[in-house]
Amino acid sequence: MKKLELASLTAILLVCSLHIKAAAELIVNPQDKNRPNFGLNPYLETEKKHPDAKVVSLDSSGQHGLEVKSKDEPDSMTWDAAVIAVQKHGSGWRLPTITELKVMYEQRKLLGGFSEEDYWSSTERDINSAWIQGFRVGDQDRYIKHSKLKVRAVRSF
Repeated sequence: MKKLELASLTAILLVCSLHIKAAAELIVNPQDKNRPNFGLNPYLETEKKHPDAKVVSLDSSGQHGLEVKSKDEPDSMTWDAAVIAVQKHGSGWRLPTITELKVMYEQRKLLGGFSEEDYWSSTERDINSAWIQGFRVGDQDRYIKHSKLKVRAVRSF
């Protein structure tokens, strides 16, 4: 009886592992340009609209999320100049919140192009300072808005 139970259990595990492998093959890296397109793919649609940006997050519907410009602004700048510079990219482009910057830091290798410097967030501490995200060790702090720091634009969709 035990041999039959063991054989049955082995067969069940084999079938389960095949199903898991098949399911894993359907999970597609959104940055993989060779991935299959099973109908409307929000990553692809966003890439078509903004080829110079990468999607960093999507909600459970797959229709709303956050995209990040592929490159920093060319120069370090004050907070006020940064707010103006990112808006020049067009409708919806803005400085990331401090929370969004933390996610960008955590996904910096996937997004690429970040320097190991401090980046401005849109999150103000008071009239004279705003929060920053360090990209060398991941620290967050507040800086005087007249400081010149790196800038990366984001857009919610």
